[in-house]
Amino acid sequence: MGQQLDQLTEAQRVVIEALGRAMALYGLPVALGRAYALLYLAETPLSFKEITDRLGITKGTASVNLRMLERLRLVRQVWTPGRRGKFYVAEGDYRQVLAELMRTTVASEMGIMTSALEESDRLLQSAETGPEATAREQAGAFRARVAALREHYETSCRLLQSLVDAISTNRTGTSSA
Repeated sequence: MGQQLDQLTEAQRVVIEALGRAMALYGLPVALGRAYALLYLAETPLSFKEITDRLGITKGTASVNLRMLERLRLVRQVWTPGRRGKFYVAEGDYRQVLAELMRTTVASEMGIMTSALEESDRLLQSAETGPEATAREQAGAFRARVAALREHYETSCRLLQSLVDAISTNRTGTSSA
């Protein structure tokens, strides 16, 4: 039985560490992914202390990342009868988790780039009408590249929204919310 428990613990550790690394690929803290994975795999709500102890993280790191997970609607606090303190559970519908992460992380990047490309286009329009022929040519060429990049981001935004919509819909075609 001891070997089975060791294997179970190791299997959990592998998933927790992998999700931490996966979240980091999206610019999110490793501890955020690890905390979500721990809560997702837990059979019962976990206390704040259990989370810090099991992950080996400081109270400050746990607090910041749990608040972020709550804002992302990936984790929520629950009341546990007969126990004091804060207890947390993970959103169990992984489609919802994926859709929310896409909305918040990828959509933020899209918004930043779309705004920057619009601003750049305005500046380049002005540069194209200036008196220097070389600067006008360079501005025109640069503006064409910016326009292509902007089109790419607009297409990506539409694809992202379609993907989020598809993920958020279950097999029967109804919303999972």
